[in-house]
Amino acid sequence: MSRGRLSWVAAGCLLAAVAGLGTVRADGREISAEERALLRVFELLAMDLVPAEKALATAREGKAFPAVEIELEVGRSEGKSVIVWNVELLSGSTMHEHLIDARSGKLLRSGVEEEREAAQLAKAVAASKVDLAAVIATIAKTVEGVCISIELQFDDGRAVWEAKVLSGGRMGEIEVDAATGRILSEEEDGGDDDDDEDDD
Repeated sequence: MSRGRLSWVAAGCLLAAVAGLGTVRADGREISAEERALLRVFELLAMDLVPAEKALATAREGKAFPAVEIELEVGRSEGKSVIVWNVELLSGSTMHEHLIDARSGKLLRSGVEEEREAAQLAKAVAASKVDLAAVIATIAKTVEGVCISIELQFDDGRAVWEAKVLSGGRMGEIEVDAATGRILSEEEDGGDDDDDEDDD
């Protein structure tokens, strides 16, 4: 690998070692106390990083493209561990990727690539009345934990923001309606859906 070149692993892939990771794995087995402790360590580390909203603002500086994804990632650069926010902005069929240092908040690298799912993402962007910054704010106000990724998706004719949140050593998924900003569901990975309207 050339000097200065970055290699990345999505935080979700890192956590795949403890995988599926609410209370139950994808294979139906409960996660161990050690696996839960690893999730908790990652959660505590993530609490001290640059917040997602600041990373998003840095990536969007001077750009009018809609943001469609933000994800906390870890990797190696010049022999050192690096934690970044990967922010993706969509322009037509082109994805603009910005890596923001999650410790300092500085832009490390920007790149452009063709997006294979541009048509689906364009539909989601067109249907979305709530941008990524508003979703970050909604999740921060209503959910305990550390959000490590949010992605815009177009499923079953509906645009939704899907977020992954670490809380208390567990990984959860939150769906937010991209048209209204309303939380549609909260689910602990491997657990049952918990519609926000059912909460007391």
